[in-house]
Amino acid sequence: MSSDFCTADSNLAVSETLTDAAIVQSVSADNAAGESTSAAGAGDNDDDNGGDDDADDSREHTAVSTADAMNALAVLRDWLECNTTGDNNGFDHVAELENFIITCRPKQQTSITDFFRNATA
Repeated sequence: MSSDFCTADSNLAVSETLTDAAIVQSVSADNAAGESTSAAGAGDNDDDNGGDDDADDSREHTAVSTADAMNALAVLRDWLECNTTGDNNGFDHVAELENFIITCRPKQQTSITDFFRNATA
């Protein structure tokens, strides 16, 4: 019974109160240690996320043209023709995407004289 009293607080975490300077020093040391280990293992792909972070950072995002998007839909339509069995839902979705791309493409402003040329022709 007396041993229970003596060990009642043995599982408690005991530490001193840290000052702001001590916290900054601790964080700086952790960051420096993290940078040195990441530099040492830069060739390793054993990240917790599967190593995808490096690939995402190095890939640049380029604007895709309307023609490229339409070509991608043509490839998707070809794939659907070869891999679907009577279900037209895929084709319906591709058609919706095609209509969306057409409405989103940049429009070129025409002059008023073009209207009158087309009306008299």
